[in-house]
Amino acid sequence: MIKLGRAFSAIILMVLVSLTAQASERGMGILTLIARLCKPRIESVRPPLVEGQPGFDARVEALRLDDRQIVRDPATQDWNLKAFHSMRDGISRSLSYFDERLWSLNTLRLQKKDFRIEFEKILNQAHVESNYWMEVGVRHSEYPGIRRDKIDIFLARPKSFRGEAPAYLQWVNDEFHLGEMIQGQLPIRGLPRSAWPRNYRSGVHTYPHEAYLKTYYELGADHLYEIRNLIQRGEMTEAREKIGHYYHVMLNARPYDQINNSLFSNQANYLLRLTGHPGFSQGHLDHLFMRMSSDQIDRFWPKVLSGEVKNARHYGFDIP
Repeated sequence: MIKLGRAFSAIILMVLVSLTAQASERGMGILTLIARLCKPRIESVRPPLVEGQPGFDARVEALRLDDRQIVRDPATQDWNLKAFHSMRDGISRSLSYFDERLWSLNTLRLQKKDFRIEFEKILNQAHVESNYWMEVGVRHSEYPGIRRDKIDIFLARPKSFRGEAPAYLQWVNDEFHLGEMIQGQLPIRGLPRSAWPRNYRSGVHTYPHEAYLKTYYELGADHLYEIRNLIQRGEMTEAREKIGHYYHVMLNARPYDQINNSLFSNQANYLLRLTGHPGFSQGHLDHLFMRMSSDQIDRFWPKVLSGEVKNARHYGFDIP
């Protein structure tokens, strides 16, 4: 034990001598040098986009909302001016918060596994910010920022019912050669089979059980992490492809009791505008997206970005 203690002391002494020499060469005190050596290295991380730096103007433009994108169909919904502006303000607050956190230096420092933890915090607060309250036109969330698995009500496996959706989806699949409409489980890359959502011929679409929400959050976080890195590197085409899968995964997660499509479609459009793309109109795109597999999204998303896919009403389908 005495010999081990002496050996350890000798090693510590050698380290201190080495640090003292390095500190002397750099003209600083040894404590300052130790502090710098212990500080996390982030040389590979580009600084956040701030005024005066390349990319800042793109962020400003990405936060400019297009009224055709923030709601499904303003011409056919029962809006009043107060309701519409209340919703618009909520989305604007939500995206501003999302933008600020996504590009903050503290967030940029995070490795992918740590970004997963931060992602849930960002998303929950973005949902709080978007929780618009109004008298007419839009349903608000009674549980802002709280995942459905944390709510003490029976929302374990919520579902969406749109009787016209299967016919609309089959028509789109045939028109754009996407393959047969899938009945049953929908394969989503990166998720275990047990977590896949499901389609039924009746028009019902079931979301994942609450037990798999964490898995969806992790995959969504990974997509967003990669999207941000692609945008930073200027790989805009690749970023746009990934944005479609981010929207697809989070839309099927349906983590909140209300305000899911509004949250994720506007995040997708914000990210698209960062890449220089003008974005897409909501319409009833979510009812198509949630009923497709990842392979179908690969073929469908480019047609959305090119403007080939129109709103359901354009094709004569009246999806409420």
